[in-house]
Amino acid sequence: MLAAAAVRALSREHPLPRRWGVPKTVLLSALTFGIAPLYIWPGKLKTAATIEQQQLWHLAQWIRLQSGHAEGERLSKLAERAGFKPLLWVCSMFCLTVTVAVFALQAAHWGMDLRDIQAATYSYGRMTPQHFPFPVARQLFVVWTAGLCAAYTIHWFHLQLHQGQVKRFVEALNVIAEREQIRPVPVRSARLGFRPIWALGGILMVGVGAIWAIPMVLAGALQARWPEESRQLRGGMSEMLREMLMMRRPVLAVPRPAKLGEFCMNDLCRGRVPPQAQYCPRCGLCAGANVASAGKVA
Repeated sequence: MLAAAAVRALSREHPLPRRWGVPKTVLLSALTFGIAPLYIWPGKLKTAATIEQQQLWHLAQWIRLQSGHAEGERLSKLAERAGFKPLLWVCSMFCLTVTVAVFALQAAHWGMDLRDIQAATYSYGRMTPQHFPFPVARQLFVVWTAGLCAAYTIHWFHLQLHQGQVKRFVEALNVIAEREQIRPVPVRSARLGFRPIWALGGILMVGVGAIWAIPMVLAGALQARWPEESRQLRGGMSEMLREMLMMRRPVLAVPRPAKLGEFCMNDLCRGRVPPQAQYCPRCGLCAGANVASAGKVA
């Protein structure tokens, strides 16, 4: 049954795992001169956005075919817009590719080593390059900074666009919920919302010359926060659909999906905390009532 499948699908674990905390982001980006997150993050976003789009589309199709609401067609269109945007990914990869290509061409021309790359990136202005003049180092630093800033900004915009489209779908669904006299799903307004540890990581990176760390931490914090926010939205939609089914005649007894727990609030951990658990099994942080909340589903 389409409705029961939609209930179960919306309650599944989010496909975008919260594994990229501040330490991992700062370490890998520093070791790879800012390249690694730009290659890895879009792939994770593509998987999550595609699955979320399918879940929203199935829900919209049931409402369009079975509920009789005029907004069903609009919900289907909103669901189709909530997927991964290949054009934005191409633009981000283009900025990164141009940056890497410029460094590769200069390396082929001057014969650069790791010290020269460091002199044109993190140690610009504090270290003298050995194989090329200082004006070349200045040009490379500008390309490195501008290219990565543009790539991370595009990825941040991609995240904002996807999340905004999902929220617009939920807001349209809430209109139907009000007519059915069902409690709507709370939707948070757009905000930066990253914790001070992300700001600290960005300050540390900027302190060593990585100006591109500013859009990087904005994108990283947004991508790390979305699984929790998405699971709350999808859990609310799952419960809303379940109530719609129970109000129909004959009544469809759809079981409440099992809770999968929460994420640890420790930015250095971000492990899975089982339902009803009072402490994180990975780091031991006290989870308390936030973990055992009965109103949340995965």
